[in-house]
Amino acid sequence: MSLDYIYPNKRNSMSPGAMSNAPDRLDGYHTYNLCCRSKQDTGRHKSNLARYGEDRRAYENWSEGDWKAASWLMKEFQKYGVSPDHLGPISLGFNHRPKFRPLTRAANSARNNRMTFEDIKLLLVEEITEPIISAHSKSIWDLLKNKVRNDTDALKLGKLMRENMHHILSIFSYLAKKGYKDFLIRNFLHPEYANYSIKFEIFDPKTGTYKEMIKTSGTKKQYANNAKRYIRISLESLKQYSLKKNRNLKKWLNDDTEENLAQVVKYLESGNEKKALSKLFETFEVVAKHLSTKFN
Repeated sequence: MSLDYIYPNKRNSMSPGAMSNAPDRLDGYHTYNLCCRSKQDTGRHKSNLARYGEDRRAYENWSEGDWKAASWLMKEFQKYGVSPDHLGPISLGFNHRPKFRPLTRAANSARNNRMTFEDIKLLLVEEITEPIISAHSKSIWDLLKNKVRNDTDALKLGKLMRENMHHILSIFSYLAKKGYKDFLIRNFLHPEYANYSIKFEIFDPKTGTYKEMIKTSGTKKQYANNAKRYIRISLESLKQYSLKKNRNLKKWLNDDTEENLAQVVKYLESGNEKKALSKLFETFEVVAKHLSTKFN
């Protein structure tokens, strides 16, 4: 799929009729309550309103996992006024999974992206049966997950994983700017998840669990548009990330990391995507090892 028409920000997000970047934004004119939003947000089309239930932070952090199923499950929580909490914060590199803990909005906001020792133990149990961490952040998680012994360690791990995500997004931004957006999309994004309609049978808002998730494949135009939007936001986030202050790669790259990244570009220039991807993951490992020394 050609992505040239997706990456440039051709539409001003503040133009009349433009959708807000929900659920990140509440400006006094919009409501988070799914039950009455179509009445209070006059002029909003129903197909567009459905986007409010999606968590664009997952796109901005290039989080793996079934992002559509997770977003649609979030809507189930919101119907009951319950805030869905990621056990493993996506801003730290964890997957956007259709699995959340029910919290009040205040409690979820206070938690932010901090993890406790109990969170780490639960994540280790869940990891036995399903992937919980995005591939780009797996190195730092694997190096330190079994070294956490208390809440202080858990907080320390969270800070290092957040710093690791800064490096990951900086690298992705660098490669996108070099013209290798398609390479990133093929290997780190999953637009195919958009091709399904999803229903959760017997959802319990008190526990955040459901009896069954039913996925039905479809070919609706809105599914294709959903996939394009997912890709567009992910790419635009890299562009914005590279424009922020203090995002200069030279300020944090050590010699090993810089050399590996140069090799990644060299392989991509020669058309050897397989070697480029392998070297990119080596780069992630170098970054993780460098950061892990701060844990002790």
